Amino acid sequence: MGILFGDFFANFLDWFVKEQVEEVASPQKLVDQLEMVGEAGSAVMMMDGELAQRVFIPPATAAE
Repeated sequence: MGILFGDFFANFLDWFVKEQVEEVASPQKLVDQLEMVGEAGSAVMMMDGELAQRVFIPPATAAE
């Protein structure tokens, strides 16, 4: 039983850390892009258009 719990915990921890790294990387990528384009209006407008095309996909629930 302890081994199974340990494996579950290790897998969960691995998943959790990967999710946290991904969540930090996404906003940092946007910040890096904004710093790169500076105050170039056309580049900011292009980024805005690209960001507006993103679609939110809600996470699956246990009932699904």
